[in-house]
Amino acid sequence: MRKLSALILALLLIAPGTLFFIQGGRASDDLIDSYPTSERSTNWNLADVHPADLPQYSAVGQAFTTNALYKVTSCKFYFDQVGSPTGYLQCRIYEVTGTVGSSAVPTGDALAYSSFLYSGTMATDYTLYEFTFTGSNSINLEASHNYAVVVIAYNSTINGSNLLSVGIDSSGTHAGNGVGFNNGNWVVSSNRDTIFYIYGLSDSLIASNEAYTNNENGDLSSFSSYWVRSGTIEASGYIFSLNYGAGYVNDTWTAFSGINNVWANLTKTLTGSASQIGNTVYYKTYANASNGLWYVSATNSFILQATVTFYFNSGGHIERNDTAINNATSTSYTTPTYLKMDALANSTYQFLSWNLTNSIASSLDNPYSFSVVNKTSLSCSFAPGGSGSGGGLIKILSSGYSETDLFFYVMLGSCSALFFGFVLGRKRH
Repeated sequence: MRKLSALILALLLIAPGTLFFIQGGRASDDLIDSYPTSERSTNWNLADVHPADLPQYSAVGQAFTTNALYKVTSCKFYFDQVGSPTGYLQCRIYEVTGTVGSSAVPTGDALAYSSFLYSGTMATDYTLYEFTFTGSNSINLEASHNYAVVVIAYNSTINGSNLLSVGIDSSGTHAGNGVGFNNGNWVVSSNRDTIFYIYGLSDSLIASNEAYTNNENGDLSSFSSYWVRSGTIEASGYIFSLNYGAGYVNDTWTAFSGINNVWANLTKTLTGSASQIGNTVYYKTYANASNGLWYVSATNSFILQATVTFYFNSGGHIERNDTAINNATSTSYTTPTYLKMDALANSTYQFLSWNLTNSIASSLDNPYSFSVVNKTSLSCSFAPGGSGSGGGLIKILSSGYSETDLFFYVMLGSCSALFFGFVLGRKRH
């Protein structure tokens, strides 16, 4: 039977809408592949900053083939410090081209980047040092797939006298092959194998195909991720988590429809505030399994926007921030925005009202100002003079004059307007 841990279940029941997730445990890492320290016979020297354009190496590592599906968590290399190198080291995982065991070398951009390790505090005799892959860099390594794991000298003060020796075997017996980078290229050493260890989770739930459908505030967006198990655990359920910029807020736990190869789907209205328009919104999904542990997808993101479409009928035109715009103009806003709208009626028409989609009521104000919050439409209605209803300050365009301001009151059910106040005409110069 699939079970939630008592602690997690209690938290979900106490505050399902505001739970900030804390992972309660993880499985022990499995050894994906290695070439042990006992096999070291010599070394490759890291003596240049990556990417090296000189004969000195700036990266060394090993090509290998996975035997199962894993979620990578860490790797280790065997170092000896010579002199006083400073700076940072990093491990990276690549796809490879060529044949693993004889000619495989990294290709393309790195798939994953580890944490950094400061080289200035390393030991002066051979020691294993660990690099961890976290978050979106804790990638899925497919079964029976070829990869290379390498360590690079990153942002380092390193040279021929101050360097790091990486342990290798000059007559290696590993099924893969050693790789290095110098003279601007990846190179292969089919007879050398690098001392390395790479770890991951075999009993795991692994997310892929993560997607969203819409980034319009105030509109529905569908979020999805596809979960595959490695090992024998069974998928239980998932929690979707969204962060507009003030911290992650979780939805309620939802049961998966099966125990493997299952989708986590959620459709919800985006509800950012006016000040959050243009923010990078982050989202991720947590999934738990029959072993009582939780697993997390990569952290994904999109830019929150709000699109406003402006409409008006043939009785006049409108201005946005004192600039005329065409009917049915659509503008997507990606920064907090405050708009001032003016309705300018033709000489035989009058302004009636503004109607804002998702607004409780229309507005009789003219000018009309509002903060852009949601995807919406703003419509301006004009009617022939003397008809319609409503009141407010309008602007009428008269031949030979600039705008004429008029305060009016329209009798309900009447075809004529009863005007109060006076007309202020401003002659064009």
